[in-house]
Amino acid sequence: EQYAFLSSLLGIEPHLGPRACVAFNAQPESVRRAFFAVVVEGVRLNRYVAEGNGSPQDVKASLERALRALGLTDSFRRRRFGEGGYDDL
Repeated sequence: EQYAFLSSLLGIEPHLGPRACVAFNAQPESVRRAFFAVVVEGVRLNRYVAEGNGSPQDVKASLERALRALGLTDSFRRRRFGEGGYDDL
């Protein structure tokens, strides 16, 4: 399955993978970079900010924009610290 990794990572049904890819790829580069670093690669928010990728507010806004585009904002935000949530900045 072409979208198996994405489905597993985001917790979405495989048939939603193409729509998620289109929505994600339509976002600005800064949004895609923040999401990939923090969500896919697991870079901690504090580190991502310290590496010069924007202010904490800008990075959180980028993550929220990416998650909104994917329809995941509420479920992702509710995760506890250390489980992939992003409210620990």
